[in-house]
Amino acid sequence: MNSEVQEISSATEGLAASSDEVVRSVDSVRIVASDTAADSQTISAAAEEQSASMEEISSSSQALAHMAGELQAIVAKFHL
Repeated sequence: MNSEVQEISSATEGLAASSDEVVRSVDSVRIVASDTAADSQTISAAAEEQSASMEEISSSSQALAHMAGELQAIVAKFHL
């Protein structure tokens, strides 16, 4: 009977150790998932900023093209 109690005790300790390992693994996965979510938000914000910058560049280039056309028209009046 004493050996059966020792076997049960040993098995219980093994289960406890395995359970602790599972908890540590799940915690590691949680940390990685949390970091990934934070990185995704950072990337999303950077993409939005880049998109806004591209829109500004596009608008500025259109304005510059319009000014260049106006300048060409003005310079064309001064041909000798």
